[in-house]
Amino acid sequence: MKKIIFILLALFSLSINAQEFEKNWNKVITFEKEGKIKSASEEVEKIYFQAKKKVNEPQIIKTFFYRSKYILDLEEDSKKRIISNLKDEINVLSIPSKSILMLVYAECLSGYYRKNKYKSQKRTDIKDDSESDFTLWTNQKFNIEIEKIYDESLKHEKALKSIPLSKYKEILDFEKAEDIQNKTLYDYVIQRNIIYYQLFLNGNFFNLSLEPISEKAYQLNEFKNTSFENLENKTLLKLVKLYQKLEKENPKNLKHAFEREKYLNAYIFRDKKRHLDFLNLLQKKTAELEFTQEILLVKALAYN
Repeated sequence: MKKIIFILLALFSLSINAQEFEKNWNKVITFEKEGKIKSASEEVEKIYFQAKKKVNEPQIIKTFFYRSKYILDLEEDSKKRIISNLKDEINVLSIPSKSILMLVYAECLSGYYRKNKYKSQKRTDIKDDSESDFTLWTNQKFNIEIEKIYDESLKHEKALKSIPLSKYKEILDFEKAEDIQNKTLYDYVIQRNIIYYQLFLNGNFFNLSLEPISEKAYQLNEFKNTSFENLENKTLLKLVKLYQKLEKENPKNLKHAFEREKYLNAYIFRDKKRHLDFLNLLQKKTAELEFTQEILLVKALAYN
């Protein structure tokens, strides 16, 4: 408990100093608008070393969010340096910051892998696949390492649940204020994990239509409380378990069930009747106007 309180106090005190980096970030934004990615990257690197000197974890994290955007446009040596810095920070930062940087690390590797997949496909898997240089990894090595990092990002569940997501509002991009209301850092990390496994399933063209989950995919409480250990595709199993965790953590938030069913129906089962029945159920249960409008839009698309 004392450790969690210390983390909260540290994050609060560091956020007070955010304005001292404002001029530097304005420069970064200007360079981006002008299409000067290399200059933007160099300015972010200056902020990184300044933040390290002041031990300002939120600013360190913010620099990696920006550096991760640039990684695909930089030269190989710059990419390797960013990944090396990222791994170093993961080893020394506090638990909540560590989890966020693990997400950044995993997403950097995923982006690099997607862009260079044709190269890694040509490499032969070997028994002792211990190569540390990610630019030389095989397909198998990329998938194993990325999944391992995502697993690690959820490791400190208790600590992550104790941190309100609003503590990171200055460094994480949120489209709407409601995206951080009543949410914890744990919710955010789970959702980033979910996005990865959704993209993985979409990109690998698995035939999942016969998996024994279809009926439960269109239900609320039954879905949360069902064991799906009999699923053959282990990536789908991992995704389903993440959905269940998120919905159990937020039982009153019907939007999680909405997003889960929408994905499973669109990309796996495509059962129009069950899909519409589920949407009608959600519509009856919610009193939120904006959410109701989202449901009505999805229903309209289903009828087309």
